Order: sequence, then structure tokens, then C-alpha cells
Amino acid sequence: MEILTLIGADLAPANDPSAIKGRTVVNREWLAAYLRYGRAKSLCLLVWDEAQKRGVPEGAPGGCESRFCEVQELPELLGSLEAPVFLHGDPTVQGPKAALRALSPGRAIPVTGITHTLSTHAITDALRWAPMERLDPCDAVVCTSRAAQEVLRRAWEHSSRVLGVPPPALMTPLIPLGVFPGDGGAPRSRPSGVPKDRPIVLVHGRITLLDKMDLVGLIERWPAVMARAKVRPCLVISGALSHSSTMDVYRERIRALGLGGDVLLRPNVSDAERSALLASAQIYCSPSDNLQETFGLSVLEAMDAGRPVVLSDWSGYRDLIEDGKEGFLVPTYWGPADGKWSAVSALIPSGLQALLVSQQIAVDLDRLVVRIAELLGDPDLRERMGRAGRTRVAEHYDWKHVIAAYDDLFCKQIEIARALGPVETGPAAPTRWELFGHFPSHPIGEETHLRVTPTGEAVLGGREHAYRYLGQPWNDRALGNLSFTNAPEGRPVADMLGHLAAGSRDREEAFAALLWMLKRGWLEVVHRPR
Repeated sequence: MEILTLIGADLAPANDPSAIKGRTVVNREWLAAYLRYGRAKSLCLLVWDEAQKRGVPEGAPGGCESRFCEVQELPELLGSLEAPVFLHGDPTVQGPKAALRALSPGRAIPVTGITHTLSTHAITDALRWAPMERLDPCDAVVCTSRAAQEVLRRAWEHSSRVLGVPPPALMTPLIPLGVFPGDGGAPRSRPSGVPKDRPIVLVHGRITLLDKMDLVGLIERWPAVMARAKVRPCLVISGALSHSSTMDVYRERIRALGLGGDVLLRPNVSDAERSALLASAQIYCSPSDNLQETFGLSVLEAMDAGRPVVLSDWSGYRDLIEDGKEGFLVPTYWGPADGKWSAVSALIPSGLQALLVSQQIAVDLDRLVVRIAELLGDPDLRERMGRAGRTRVAEHYDWKHVIAAYDDLFCKQIEIARALGPVETGPAAPTRWELFGHFPSHPIGEETHLRVTPTGEAVLGGREHAYRYLGQPWNDRALGNLSFTNAPEGRPVADMLGHLAAGSRDREEAFAALLWMLKRGWLEVVHRPR
């Protein structure tokens, strides 16, 4: 099998201190893991510029081979692959599926999506219309948690009922995200500014009220934690700062409560500082209360570092631990009071929508205080839970296990695709020309006459370099295979295309090359008298 994936332009480098541990970093780590553990013959990385290539991790010796392919090469690439699977970086698989159907008519090429955040309007709207799309049984949306699976089920059940169509036939397997287990629990010195002689409770992740978690309640209850634990713990809030307004809110509450020496804010820490904080913390805490959270990668990192965790019993978090074994789950509360905000979700930024809804979601603060204090007062319990967490990560969330599950899925998808045989292509979406062909003052058709300009003669004759800034291999074929003239009357486009040699793929490709040459000034339109 061969895996194709479109590489986004924003793959975050592993050592980027401001990198948000979200989709971009996860996709990068997935690539690194697949290049190390994957069973595919090759991993074809579709790109459209050089900048994308710099974010791709290097492959491991002896691992899966990777190669870069420009998006414009996709039609030919698909024809050369025996058993391709297209991996898409989010759950909206309809777009890639439509593209593959158009580029490889009659062939069922499996598409695999992955759930990340599911709560934005763009995603929920795409899920809503999925039952109307032409998806195949060989397609899949990988769900990183049971909570994500249930979102898809509910979305498609609602759409099927309202639209009167069956739910999509694709699979929704449960495969988590992963980590590369390391030595996160190894002793190391605390970062500067962090007290050396006090227990640390660490909250690490995106520092944002909008789409991660509201920590105002925890800050306001911190005096209660210190009183109940009968020690003076330090709460450290670290991670990627995506909204400075959040820091303003937290600083105001810390100042008002006189907690300047007890609650520390550490935005945009480096990789090394993050590891040092995890290694020196006694407890990791993440009371997430936001719809965007469907998994919890930072939780796995804390467990891999041997830290007991205190988490909100929320969404994908409840898959990561067993309450009372690797840590504690704190109850959460919500009710059906979001109709107004759901109705206007298309009118407001996704972050604001998430904030409005999250202000209805409560984490049991009394229980949160009790659980943190309980762990602070019991070193043996912390040790047992920390060991259990590291074991759970090694057994279930090591990337090598996760990638094996993906490979099993890919093989199943290919098997189903082969069993389907030729598939009906169905009506194609309108092309850009069909929608916007009235924009130009002079549309070019097959009856239009073109001729070579003096500049074009130099380029086509090889005397000047055919400079370009967008790689298009079909242009090179056209340069050597299309027949041109510089006669005053020129030649009709249809005649030029009719003389196309076998080196070019099809007439449309050749027509695109002609238009490109016209744009570059190598060809010109012959305006014939009427």
C-alpha cells in the first residue's frame, strides 16, 4: 500500500516554543511516527511549495520511505499507485473524496480523516452535510476518543433524520493519538523562578479562556487547596499563549487574591523548560471545560513523565485514565442552554462561540480542591498513580502501537476498496470555469487564434530560461510537444491541441499550458477582424 497525505503549510517544528499542541504538532508527530513504524511501501507527501517541506520530520533509518510530490502531479501519481490510501488531516473527508473521484474516475480510493476539534462551525457544518456526499464503505474517519465517535454518530443521525437520507457508509474506528515515550520522569533542576522547596501543581497547555479551559475557578480556590493540604503548594500555569487577554484576566485574579507568590504564569515555555516543569511537578492538573477538547495530548505527556493527573471528567479525557488508578476524574456539569449560540455560530469567531458555550460548563471545584489536596498529602499515592500512568502510556499510547492500528485500518480499507470494484463516478462539481468563465473580457476558446511572440520564440527555442514560480510538470511537456507559429494569422487553439504529442496527458492539460504561456507573454491573441 501507498499512503498519500497533503502537507499543510503550518506544520509546527518540534522545538517551536510557541507551538500549540494541537493539530499541526500532532500531524507532524504522526508523520514522524509513521516514517519510523509504518508498513506502507511509501509515504507520498503532497506539497505546493518549498516551505512545506521544511516542516516535515526526517525518516528513521530502515523505516517507511517518503517522497515529496507536487499537488499538480497528483493525477499521474494516482495512476502509478497500486493500492493508495489518502490521509486527510481532519474529519471533513468529502473534499478529498470528490477530488479523487474526479481525478481517478471509477476507482474507489480510500480516504481516511482524523478527528481533532469538532466544535467549530466549519466542522459541524461539514458533518451535517456528510450524509449527502458520495462516500464509500472503504472510507474512514478515525476517532481519537469515544466522545468524538459519539459526536459523529449524533451529527449523522440528526442529518439523516432531517434530510431523509441514510447516514454515510464510512467507518469510524477508535484510534487514539500517541507519544514517543521518553525519560520525562528523570530528575532535573527546576526552571528559574519556580520555588525549589515547594510542591508544584502544573497546568500545561494552551493558555486561553476561549478554546481550552477557564482556570479562574482554580485560581480562586487555590487558598482552599493550600488550607486543606496543610502545605504551601505552588500552582504553575504554563504553555502556549494564544490570547493575551487570558493572561490579563488571570493576572487580575492573582493580584486581587494576593496569590503572587503562589500562582505562577509561564507562557510560551521552551521544550526543555516544559520537560523540566513536568519532571519537577508533583501533580498535573487539567480541568478542561471546552467543547474543542476531544482527546488530551498534554495529559499523555504528563503521564509519560510519571505524574499523577487530576482531570475534568470531560470528553476524551475520560478515555485516558481510570478514575482512582492513574489519577482522578472530577465531575463536570452542563445542560441544554446553547441554542442561541449554536444558531449564530456562523456569525461569530469560533473562539468566541466556544467561550460563550464554555461559560455554561462547570467543573466541580469543591471536588477539584479535594483531589488535588489528597494527592499533595499522600506521596505514596502519587508514586503509585505516576507509575500506573507511565505503564498505561507505554501499553496503549506509544506511537508504535498507534501506527500499527492505522496500518491495520489502511489494509482493511484497501481490501474493501478492491471488493467494491469499479464505482460510479456521479456528477462532478462545477469547475471554476463554469462558475467564473464570464469574468474575462475575452474568453479563450478552441477557435481563438494564437501566435508566438519574439519573447516566446526565445524561450521555446531554448535561448532563454523558462522561469516559473509554481511547479507544473505539464508545462515542460507542452513546451516540447505543442506546435506553434508566429505567422500573422496565428493558429487556432483547436489546431494547436490537435497536434499535441503523446508526451502530454490530455487536451485540458495542454490547454492549461497554452493559457500559462499566454500569461507569460510567450503567446499572444490574434484579434481577427469581424
